[in-house]
Amino acid sequence: MKCLGGGRLFQITCVTLLLWAFGCRKKESPAVNPGAVTSASADAPKEPVDPANSMLSYPEFKFGNMPYIAPRDFVPSARLARKSHNDPAYMEEWNRFTTLEDYKISGKTNANWDSLAIDTMATYSELRSLPINSGHAMELTQMVSKQAAEAVNAGCDDPLIRYLYVRYVVTQQDGMTSTQVAEKYTAVARAIEPSHYSPIRKLYAYLRAADAVSNADKKNLALSVDLKMGAVHHLIGALHDTMIPQREASDVCKQMWSICHNNKAVRDQIEEELIPALVKLWPKEAFTYLLKGELYKEKAWDARGRGYADSVTQAGFKKFEELLKVSEEALKKAWDLDKKDPAIPVTLMDVYLGLGSKPEMERWFQRAMEIDPSNMPAVQAKSFFLQPKWYGSEEEMIAFGRECVRNKKWKGAVPIMLSDTHEIICGFYDPSERAMYWKKPGVWDDLHASFERFFELNPEAAGARHNYARAAYQCGKYDAFLEQVALFPNTNYVYFGGKDQFDNMVKTASTRAAKK
Repeated sequence: MKCLGGGRLFQITCVTLLLWAFGCRKKESPAVNPGAVTSASADAPKEPVDPANSMLSYPEFKFGNMPYIAPRDFVPSARLARKSHNDPAYMEEWNRFTTLEDYKISGKTNANWDSLAIDTMATYSELRSLPINSGHAMELTQMVSKQAAEAVNAGCDDPLIRYLYVRYVVTQQDGMTSTQVAEKYTAVARAIEPSHYSPIRKLYAYLRAADAVSNADKKNLALSVDLKMGAVHHLIGALHDTMIPQREASDVCKQMWSICHNNKAVRDQIEEELIPALVKLWPKEAFTYLLKGELYKEKAWDARGRGYADSVTQAGFKKFEELLKVSEEALKKAWDLDKKDPAIPVTLMDVYLGLGSKPEMERWFQRAMEIDPSNMPAVQAKSFFLQPKWYGSEEEMIAFGRECVRNKKWKGAVPIMLSDTHEIICGFYDPSERAMYWKKPGVWDDLHASFERFFELNPEAAGARHNYARAAYQCGKYDAFLEQVALFPNTNYVYFGGKDQFDNMVKTASTRAAKK
C-alpha cells in the first residue's frame, strides 16, 4: 500500500429525536457512568489552534460533569398494539410524546404562543415519522419553518422551539454566514442543556451545533470537541429509552459518528462509554455493530499512521491488520442482523481497502448496489479503491466510470461518477498541465455522456446544470456551455468564481461560438 490516510468516510443522511420532561418518573440506569463526560479543557483537541485567527466569539460554554438521565417512559396507545416500532403511526405518536407532550409538562408555556408551539411540534412529529424518501417531506418542512417562525415572532423562547427555528428558518436566511449559524446553534445547545427536555432532543441541539462550529469560517476547536462530547453523552442517555424506534436509534448513531468521528478524544469516549452501552442495551441491533466496526476501522488507521507505506513500522502494520479484523468481524455481525442497510457493505468496502482484497471489495460493492441502485457512497468507495495509489489505475477508474453511465440498473446520481472521475484524475496532474487535460481525446465524450444520463434520471436537478456548463467550458465546447447556461433557473456566481468571471465566460463563449 502506498497512499496516505484511511478509507473514505461513508456519508450519511440526517435524522432527529426525542425529549424528557420535568417531574416525571425516572427509571434506573445502572449501565450508565455518571460524570464520565469532561469538558474539552481536559481533553483538548489534537489539532493546533491559533487564538488570534480562529477563535469564535461564543459565550463561555462548558459541558462539565453530569449524570446521564433516563428518558421518561413512553406507553403507546391501544391503537398501536402489535405495530412495529418503525411503523409511521408509532413513530409519530412517539415523537409527539417526546416533543409537544413534554412541552405541556415542562416547556416555557404561555397563552400567547402555546397553540403555535404545539402546532409546530405536531407538524415536526409528522415530518419525523415519514417513510424514507417520502414525497410529503418538503411540504411538512415548509410548514415547520412557517409555524416555528410564527411561534418565535409571538415571543416564544422555549429552547426546543428555538432549536426548530434555527434548524428550519435561520439556516435558510439570505446572508447568514457559517459563523453566524454556528453561534445560533451553540446558543440553542446552551439554552436546552439546563432544561428538562429529553437527552435525545439535547443530543440533536449538540450535534447541529458541533457540526456548525466545525464548518464555520472562524473555528473554535475546543468548543467543537466539547459539543461532540456532549452529544455522545446525551446519546447514551437517549439509548436507555427502549421504546425508541429502531430506525431512529440507528439513524442517530450514524449521524453522531459522521459528525463526531474525526477527533481522537471523542472516539475514545465512544469506545469507552457508548459502545459498551450499545452492546448491553441493543445487543440484537445491527447499528450496534456497524458503529463498532466504524470505530475499529478508525482505530486501525490510528495505529498504522496516516502517512505513506514507507513511513509505517512493522508493528504499525501488524496492529493495523489486527484492528481491521476486529472491524470486519463486527461489520459481518451487523450484516447477519440486517441485510438491508447499505451502510454495512459500504463500510466493509473501506475495511477491504485497508486489507487489500479486491475480490472482497467487489463482492460487498455488488451487495451495496443490490440494496440501493443509487448508492453513491458505494460507487465512490470503489472508484477510490481503483485509484493508482491503491490497487488500480487511471484506466480502471475511467472504465468503472463508464460502467456507471452504461449500467441501466443503477439510478440516482451514479452516472455523474464518470465526470467526477475525470475531475479526480485531472487533480493528479501538475497544475500547469490541468487545462490541457480537458482537451484530451475522449474526455468531452465521457463528460457529455455522464451528464446526459444523469439528467435523464434526474430531470429536476437543475442545479447540476452549473457543473455541466463548467465542464463544457473547460473542454472548449462553447455551444454546449451556452445551452446549459440558458437552462439555469438562477445563477450561482460563486461557483464560477464570481459574477465578473461568469460574465467573462459567457462573453468568451459567445464570441468563439459565433466564429464557427
